[in-house]
Amino acid sequence: MRALRVVGSLVLRLAGWRVEGRIPAGTDHAVVIAAPHTTNWDLPYMLAVAYALGIRPSWLGKRELFRWPFGWLMRALGGIPVDRSKRTNVVEQAAQRLREAERLFLVIPPSGTRSRA
Repeated sequence: MRALRVVGSLVLRLAGWRVEGRIPAGTDHAVVIAAPHTTNWDLPYMLAVAYALGIRPSWLGKRELFRWPFGWLMRALGGIPVDRSKRTNVVEQAAQRLREAERLFLVIPPSGTRSRA
């Protein structure tokens, strides 16, 4: 995890960003709303911030992101595919994951478009 912290901090520094603050001690579960979701760069920056803070996030993403050839990478980065064309009770599934996991930081982007609306 130390290597990921260094990589995350370096990526942010190169992009002109820095992380202030830290995850409160004893925090093992959190739901983070990733808003506004306005660019495809949101995912790399979110991962860099999470790594700099020392957490391995899980995140919800549209299932199309998990197709070949990058599906394996998205899952390795903590991605959880969501089929937005069907009602699959994602909220209950996410709540169940939070109840069952020993440690989980779940990042949820707002639904809809990345365009400024």
